[in-house]
Amino acid sequence: MSQFLNSLQQIVQSDSVGLARGVCCHLQWQFRKVLGMFPCELAISHSRLLADKPTGVAALVNSMGMYDFHNMSLLKTALAIRPMIFVDVGANIGPYTLIASESKLAHILSLEPHPITFAKLTQNVQRNARANVTCFNYAVSDHDGHVDLTDRPESTVNRVLGPGETGEKSVSVPCKTLDGLCAELNLRADIIKIDVEGHEACVLRGFQKHLEKTLLLFVEGGQRFEVRSMMRDKGLLGPLYFHQGDLALSPTPQRRAEDPVYLSRCFLEELRGLGVKAFKGQERE
Repeated sequence: MSQFLNSLQQIVQSDSVGLARGVCCHLQWQFRKVLGMFPCELAISHSRLLADKPTGVAALVNSMGMYDFHNMSLLKTALAIRPMIFVDVGANIGPYTLIASESKLAHILSLEPHPITFAKLTQNVQRNARANVTCFNYAVSDHDGHVDLTDRPESTVNRVLGPGETGEKSVSVPCKTLDGLCAELNLRADIIKIDVEGHEACVLRGFQKHLEKTLLLFVEGGQRFEVRSMMRDKGLLGPLYFHQGDLALSPTPQRRAEDPVYLSRCFLEELRGLGVKAFKGQERE
């Protein structure tokens, strides 16, 4: 019941769907769960997402479509400017990857460590015939080697276990650093989304050589002190929140708060050229 009420609260606060439609879709989802009507295909932006079971990501897409409406809208705007590389760290079954790959100017590197979730990610990429996506089945951290990843049925909550953490079913997966990925592929990561259930700081610690060259980052937990410090040391502005309705970057979160963003000063000027407003005071970060 608490999960049901939490979903309703998110729908009420969402800017991507009307209240009546969102609630109706969510109630239909509950019936689908009870009757076991899976797999099912869901619409997100101009893409189709196949869900083989009722995961949290699938539930959000079902009820709200572009559930991170503001960040997903900013991503689409940014990738339409010119050819760029988007790196999706913690891609899950692919909602951000699919939205990004709608841009014919973009190339997407989609990274998902859990082998079962990775199989669903690649299936969704192939289902949408996105030739501009390359998928990688490994974790991203602050070292090359292996990490232990929880092996829970709900894919959205799987996370890298810390040193000494035991007592939970897990799977060992290979890991690399983002710096290593950039060097190996001889590329610059222009835009990055990092959503790795609390492992974000480790991802960024493995990206110190190339971080300052990045134009735009979406970071789960980006308001944390360690993340803010690393971003500030590399000259990136944030944490900020994009408000699509106002076309504005602000220190104030949206009604349904989404992950904060960081961006370079030069990319901020590019966005300003597209009419994006930047609230006074953000330059201090």
